[in-house]
Amino acid sequence: MTKEQFIDRMAKNGSIKKIEAYRYVNLFINTLLECLKEEGKVKFQGFGKFEVKDTKERVGRNPKNGNTCIIPKHKAVKFKAGKRFSDEVNE
Repeated sequence: MTKEQFIDRMAKNGSIKKIEAYRYVNLFINTLLECLKEEGKVKFQGFGKFEVKDTKERVGRNPKNGNTCIIPKHKAVKFKAGKRFSDEVNE
């Protein structure tokens, strides 16, 4: 599902205009990014936890030509689904 399809579904399920759903989705994403930059993690009870993790420098391989390269250390966002969220998906 694309962001556009998600916004359409949100507008339909919430009986709101598509532009409102678009604004809400973007507001959520932008606020989440802001909080992750400041706090390093955001937890939604029952839904899951977003957390910024540091990765180590490592050796990688270019899949196109097989050449090895160094992937520098960087920050990555990890998501761990909450129990209720996982249970709903697995029904």
